[in-house]
Amino acid sequence: GQTWTEPTLPSALFRSFLLADNGAMFLPGINLVARSLDHGATWDTLTSINVPTQMHQMSGGRLWATMPDGRLFQSTNNGDTWQQILAANLYRPHVVSVVYDDGTILGHARN
Repeated sequence: GQTWTEPTLPSALFRSFLLADNGAMFLPGINLVARSLDHGATWDTLTSINVPTQMHQMSGGRLWATMPDGRLFQSTNNGDTWQQILAANLYRPHVVSVVYDDGTILGHARN
């Protein structure tokens, strides 16, 4: 912490920050997700997913992303591709966060 350098990031408003076990860093923002695979030295923009409200890492390197409309996505390759797990449903409470514990996925939802 004695010296700091300012990273060059895509221009966006970021909502949260995720540091994965493998050192990958994710910044979910408005209409984009910035990702660094080298501890923040360089950043790229993921085009495979946008607008997540939260991102979480689970065991085995899996990533989960919750969306404002209730959709839930999973990635097993550092965010290169995403698989939709839950579809949007205006009549179902929206998943806003997830927790992974001993193989069990626990979700927090709201209307």
